[in-house]
Amino acid sequence: AFIVLATILVVPFAQSLWLSLYDAPIGGVKRWVGLGNYLDNLNDPVFRQASLNTVLFVGFSVCGKLLLGLGAALLLNGRLPMRGLLRALVLLPWALPEITSALVWDWMLNGNLGAVNHLLRAAGLIDTNVYWLSTRALALPSVVTVNIWHGFPFFALTLLAALQGIDRDTYEAADVDGASAVQKFFSITLPEIMPVLLVSTLLSTIWTTNAFTQIFVLTGGGPSNATAT
Repeated sequence: AFIVLATILVVPFAQSLWLSLYDAPIGGVKRWVGLGNYLDNLNDPVFRQASLNTVLFVGFSVCGKLLLGLGAALLLNGRLPMRGLLRALVLLPWALPEITSALVWDWMLNGNLGAVNHLLRAAGLIDTNVYWLSTRALALPSVVTVNIWHGFPFFALTLLAALQGIDRDTYEAADVDGASAVQKFFSITLPEIMPVLLVSTLLSTIWTTNAFTQIFVLTGGGPSNATAT
């Protein structure tokens, strides 16, 4: 296992670090620059903006997916009518190809013809069109919302499986002791699902950090690098 990991992870990573110390144009001659590439990035306002955007995008997206997924898992673990159908519907956003769902959201959030503005006007919540993807202050929250919608079913699926593995006798014993729903959640449910919760959060953080398709389709990193990562 160590040899495999070293071959596919450690060696390429070390090569990348060594290459980063050079100015290496494709087809050109490599030139040693030391930490010059890193200093150029740190002095680049676009890079600093993109770094901040990445932290905000990943932080809010993962937290949103975690909370929404946990809530959905708790609901689907209960006794609901048509529970099987509801579980399948919850998985739908995650099962859709990312490019397909991004294109649908691109139309829904369109400032002139989008369904979101139409529904908000019909409900009397807005008087003029809101340009969700082309307004600097709204672009990143809009992209975060789409990412949460697409990714929360992963948390719902994994946490639901963890919830179903909890021994029901533990809850019955807590009921006998007079524990409230909140006490049972923090004393039984959360500790029992914590290993799965941590692994799911780690995977989601990696995937969200590497997210490209949704941002590229919805905003292309704009407006004015407001969603560049």
